[in-house]
Amino acid sequence: MENETQICVIDFETLGTDIQTAPLLALGVVIGNVGGVIQSEKEFIFNLPSQLSKTSGYQKRIDESTLQFWTSSENQVLFSEYMQKCAVSQNAEEETFLGIHEFLMQETINTPGFILAAYHGSFDTGLLKQLYKESALEYPFSYRAEFDFATVRRLCKSIDSYTDIPFVGTKHNALDDARHEYNNFIHQLDNLDLDSEILPF
Repeated sequence: MENETQICVIDFETLGTDIQTAPLLALGVVIGNVGGVIQSEKEFIFNLPSQLSKTSGYQKRIDESTLQFWTSSENQVLFSEYMQKCAVSQNAEEETFLGIHEFLMQETINTPGFILAAYHGSFDTGLLKQLYKESALEYPFSYRAEFDFATVRRLCKSIDSYTDIPFVGTKHNALDDARHEYNNFIHQLDNLDLDSEILPF
């Protein structure tokens, strides 16, 4: 793997489990190279009232089990912080998405190799694709460049990087989770002996 290859790790925090109807709280994005150097990162906050009041497209619905997760004693402080940020966010969902799109394009343009990774790839990348679909913009990343970190972790059964690499920050904070997942993903790739034909670089 060449160090100029970029890895973009995304982590969504939501109030649901359905890609089409889950209200979005936040998105953490961490971009770095395969050498483990973080080059750029950002957290995006979504306007929750705006999402719940939408009358067109898919109707956003809060999932009861997800709400119970967020209001548990372990997560209620972070959830309260997110709710405050989401309530005062001035950006409609479309404006937040455009900010995400511009950030991704600015940070990944002219990159010789690119990986889009998430812990639960089908869910997080699915949410990103749904945002692109609702905006009518073309999804800019190829399927070949997408990595599901949970799958990679299962391939590395002998490597418990979640134990090796301590978590820094607050769990379920979108940006802190994305940083941790990036560090773990780098660790896993370093220890995988994969045929170069299945890697996008």
